[in-house]
Amino acid sequence: MTNDIIPVKKRGSFHVGGERTVIQGAPVEDLPYFGTFTFHSDPNGTHWTKQMYVQYTELAGPKAPYPLLMWHGGGLTGVTWETTPDGREGWDTLFLRMGFDVYVSDAVERGRASWAKFPDVNPTPPLFHSYESRWLNLKMGAVYPEPYQGQRFPVQYYDQLMMQGVPRWMTSDEWTQAAYDQYLERLEKALPGVILMAHSQGCTFALNAARKRPDFVKALVLVECVSLPDSKSDMAFLRDIPQLYVYGDFMEPDREPVHSWVAHVRDNAPTWRGRLDAMGADYTWMHLPELGIRGNSHMLMMDDNSADIAELIRQWLVQKGLGVQ
Repeated sequence: MTNDIIPVKKRGSFHVGGERTVIQGAPVEDLPYFGTFTFHSDPNGTHWTKQMYVQYTELAGPKAPYPLLMWHGGGLTGVTWETTPDGREGWDTLFLRMGFDVYVSDAVERGRASWAKFPDVNPTPPLFHSYESRWLNLKMGAVYPEPYQGQRFPVQYYDQLMMQGVPRWMTSDEWTQAAYDQYLERLEKALPGVILMAHSQGCTFALNAARKRPDFVKALVLVECVSLPDSKSDMAFLRDIPQLYVYGDFMEPDREPVHSWVAHVRDNAPTWRGRLDAMGADYTWMHLPELGIRGNSHMLMMDDNSADIAELIRQWLVQKGLGVQ
């Protein structure tokens, strides 16, 4: 992949989802401002809440038949897909170079989507991830700051990754799903279809969104999906949607400790794959160590071989008639 100029026709953004919300009875405060005057803070009144943000890039001559929508994971934003922490090109522009229009979003209460007042709108305060808690969660290593042997994330730039982290709420998933659904509803009026590429927590929202629009979602690329649906969930919608599940390293059955999401995937993947097999679903389970590719963290799109993994995904999309050589 060269670093030639990307011929862009249009670059823009929009917010979607949410609703008007009235706050009443909140404290009114007079706060010192720059030490020169007082700022009168009155949050009571009408607000827009529960929205999400989308930035899109349309190529002058897209080669792929459908745009690629990139959905980030928990405690993160669309920055996940942009420049890597050590300054390399991210999947946003890599897939533009491959001929895809690309949409990168910030989910409800993340990044430029902004967040709602609590406890007036969201009943709980946000959670914040520490360096130590994220280390195991992102498969960097068992105990911070020691990386796993062969770790491919550029750990000397871990500070940059932590700067990207944002607060997250555990009580607003329903709002987030509603916003993603409205996002696809908006695009459905203008496009013949989309490809969903989701990471981590975002995979759950992508699966739920595809359930409601199985004809519009042309493929699912699920990167390090942390929550596989339970054995009783309706999977019929997946029968005709090509699916690619991409997992990195450090998930062996005998590896301990692991984060709870890794244990969940290890325990539930056989059942999930068995049900996909039974229904004749079109899916590929790309476990990178089985391909001889070792050392990848949870942040595959930032690891030192991120461009190689993007190429593997492109090849899969080509095989499905959704990309170009």
